[in-house]
Formats: sequence, C-alpha cells, structure tokens
Amino acid sequence: MTHSTIQILFYIALVFGLGGGVLILIWWAKKIWKKYYKSVTNDRVISISAVSMKALIYMFPGVLLFVLMNIPLMYLGSLLKKEDYCKEIIRVNKGIKKDDPFIKERCNCLDVDELFENALKEGN
Repeated sequence: MTHSTIQILFYIALVFGLGGGVLILIWWAKKIWKKYYKSVTNDRVISISAVSMKALIYMFPGVLLFVLMNIPLMYLGSLLKKEDYCKEIIRVNKGIKKDDPFIKERCNCLDVDELFENALKEGN
C-alpha cells in the first residue's frame, strides 16, 4: 500500500471508529441506565466499589463494541509506524537493495519503490 492510501484509510477509520464507537457507547449507556440505577439503589449500603464494579459489568458490552470498532484504526496506525521504521532502515543502510530478504520480510505490505524514493529524498 502506498502512503496516501494508508493515510486515507487511517482517517476514515478514525472518523468511523472513534465517532461510531462513541455513539454506540452512549447508546448502550442510555439503554442500560434504568436497570443499572435500579440495581445500585436497591442495595442496602451504597459503596463506591460496588457502584463502580456494577458500572463496569453493565458497560462491558458497550466498551467491547467500542474497542472492536477501533481495531482497523489500530492496524492502520501500526502500518504507519512500520512505514517510518522501513524508511529509517533504508536511510541507515544506504547499500540495501529492494530485493533484500530483510525488506521483503519486514516491509512486504508496503510499496517498496515508494519507500526507497521517500527514504532517499528525506535522507538528504
């Protein structure tokens, strides 16, 4: 993948992952609020640890959906870091070739021609 493709997908995942995840989290909180409130107020003694544990248990599905919606964002972020790593490897090892086994192993999902071009351009 080229750098611009990764960046476009990253920003799309950022909008849909974070925005949609927050909306789902708010929707889930509204859905379970009455049941949670009734459960907390029916206790004889109200303690912070009990209230927080119940909140964690009740909100767990919403938090899980939030995390699941942001998996593509985390993957694309790791691709951006991998791209920087591969550029740095190319910059440091000036004599490395495009068909080097190290480059094939570590940078196989990225556009190697673009990596070499940008790394040599930024290195000067």
